[in-house]
Amino acid sequence: MGERVREANIDIDVVVPVPSTARPAAISLAKTLGVNYEEGFVKQDYIGRTFIMPTQRSRQKALIRKLAPVSSVFKDKSVLLVDDSIVRGTVSKRVVTLARWAGAKRVYFASTYPPIRHPCLYGVDFPTQEQLIAFDKPLTKVAEEIDADGLFYNDVHALNTSVGTDDLCNACLTGVYPTETQGKEELQNLRQQDLAELEIAWKS
Repeated sequence: MGERVREANIDIDVVVPVPSTARPAAISLAKTLGVNYEEGFVKQDYIGRTFIMPTQRSRQKALIRKLAPVSSVFKDKSVLLVDDSIVRGTVSKRVVTLARWAGAKRVYFASTYPPIRHPCLYGVDFPTQEQLIAFDKPLTKVAEEIDADGLFYNDVHALNTSVGTDDLCNACLTGVYPTETQGKEELQNLRQQDLAELEIAWKS
C-alpha cells in the first residue's frame, strides 16, 4: 500500500492510526513513506468494537464517546489516517470529521483491508450488501462519502501475502464463498432474523 500512496504524489506530514488495531500497519506505512508517525486519538477502551453493534444509532452514539482527537497532532497538517478496514463507513467518516475539527488541512484515508463489497454469511455483522459503503461504488465515491481528500485500499493479493497464505476466506471481498452457494439466500435470511432479534434485545 505504501507504493500506492507514494505513486499518488501527495504531501503527507503525519501518519495517524485509528486506534488500536491499525497501529502496526500505520507504523510500517510511516516508515515506508519516510514521514512522522503519531498517535492522534485518545480512545476510551471500554466502548469496544463499534462495527459489531446491532444498530446504526448505537454505533454512532458509541463513536461519540469512543474517540477524542489530539489537536496538536492535526493542526495545519496533511494527515494520512490508517484503519484496519472500512465496513459501513461510520467510523471512517467520524475520524475524518474529528481530524478536520482538530485543524487538519487535508485528510487522506488508508484501509489495510481491501474493499468489502459482499455480505458475510458466517457470523460477522454485515449480512447484506446494502450495509457496505464500498458496495457498487467507485473508490472516489467512497472517499466522498467519508469526506476524505483521498482513499487508499490494500488489495486481496497483498493481503494474502502479508498473512502468508492464500488459504483465506475472502468471500466478503470477492463474492466467492468457500461453502456451497446453494442455500446462500436461506443463510442470509437467518442472519437477518438473528440481527433483528439482537436489535430488539438491544433496545429493550
